[in-house]
Amino acid sequence: MLELESAIFFTFKSLGREKIPKIIEYSLISRTEEFDIFNLGFGTYNKFERKVLDGEVSNNGDVFKVFNTILSSIPLFFSLEPNALLMISGSDSGEQYVSRCRISCTKNCDGLCRNENRRINIYKKYVEKNYDSLSGAYRFFGSRFSWDEQMTFEPFQIGISYRSIFIKKI
Repeated sequence: MLELESAIFFTFKSLGREKIPKIIEYSLISRTEEFDIFNLGFGTYNKFERKVLDGEVSNNGDVFKVFNTILSSIPLFFSLEPNALLMISGSDSGEQYVSRCRISCTKNCDGLCRNENRRINIYKKYVEKNYDSLSGAYRFFGSRFSWDEQMTFEPFQIGISYRSIFIKKI
């Protein structure tokens, strides 16, 4: 783990069919009077470009180990930034993603893109499944976009579709 001015990184290797370097990046995206807001980013680490490739899907056969590694970093993050608000969203959400996906899609989606929102839905399902045990340590909020594309922010509710999930340590 290394800490920079505006980001905290955790690195590990995906050990499925190949050894793939992965990185979890908690980047500072905004400061308010109450707290700093960080975004959780994750992806393959490209050491030559020194950046996180969050749009790649490696299909390395160890998705549950990788997901649990990401989740295990959240308490570590809050131990370093106890007053932060953490935002989780998917790099596969939104119109730009859908436009890029349609170029090389092999699923022949009619209408709705089947790949859109997969990542945020994984986190949402995890929170829903474990809400009772997690809510003793964390507060959860969901955000959606309203009709005029303004972000709304509300207490997390099971069964609601969100574009982002926010987590605050109690």
